[in-house]
Amino acid sequence: MVQGKYQKINYKVKKFREVDEADWIRVEGTHEPIISREVFDIVQEAMSRDTRVAPGRAYVYPLSGYVRCADCGQNMIKRMVKSHGHKYHYYFCSSYAKGEGCTSHNISDTKLAKIVLASIRIQTNLLIDTEEFVKIYQAKHREKLEVRAISSQIKTQQEEIQRYKELLIKLYNDKADGIVEAGEYKNIESRFREKIRSCESALEELNKRRSIVLTHEISDRPWMKLFRKYENEDSLTRQMVVSLIDDIIVYDKNHIEVHFRFEDEMNDFLEHYGWQKAKRPELEALSE
Repeated sequence: MVQGKYQKINYKVKKFREVDEADWIRVEGTHEPIISREVFDIVQEAMSRDTRVAPGRAYVYPLSGYVRCADCGQNMIKRMVKSHGHKYHYYFCSSYAKGEGCTSHNISDTKLAKIVLASIRIQTNLLIDTEEFVKIYQAKHREKLEVRAISSQIKTQQEEIQRYKELLIKLYNDKADGIVEAGEYKNIESRFREKIRSCESALEELNKRRSIVLTHEISDRPWMKLFRKYENEDSLTRQMVVSLIDDIIVYDKNHIEVHFRFEDEMNDFLEHYGWQKAKRPELEALSE
């Protein structure tokens, strides 16, 4: 919700002037969203990628925009090669294809898709195993008191932020009605905004602490839901790649790195329970 986009020139006339956007009063979370934040973030990420459709087709290749050359960092592009009457599709370094140096780093699209799918399965199995461990762990080590204390502090900070935002609205109306002079308004407004910033900073830290304590609440974690969603998939799809993959680094046809979205969150979760990091699988063997 946005307020304060216009203000009276003075209390004697019914004329208004526009307010700089930086000075608008914004309050988030006042309306129910049409889609979830997770879906919104995934779509924004997908839109930032190379999403050119396949030549003569009406769809985007599953890995388009996600495969990068390990040496120059440029995207790898898909090309068709004919050999002995057959058509084969390979990914090539775009710098090499343009004659701008580097090497081809070519890899079969079929092989790369198998490697990525195998990597997703390995990561999914690791997270599912961890989830089972957590169910046992949380029954014995639920830190209820600490969670309750942090939640109470979070609520206090949220109420303070809302209170000062309401005070800002009232202050603005008082200025528009001539109750508060311009100089006094600026001074009070500055103090109110500084208080809001301070509360928001404290709220951010409290949320981080609470997140650490509640890491066992795995069912609320978007990345676990996404991995579980594709647990039984037999083939790689565009939706799967967009939802789970950050990027795919190709060194050569036998050395691939698959970087997942949410890697930091997954590592924090696994380390909290003494498990190894959610490291990328060794893919040399998978590519054979």
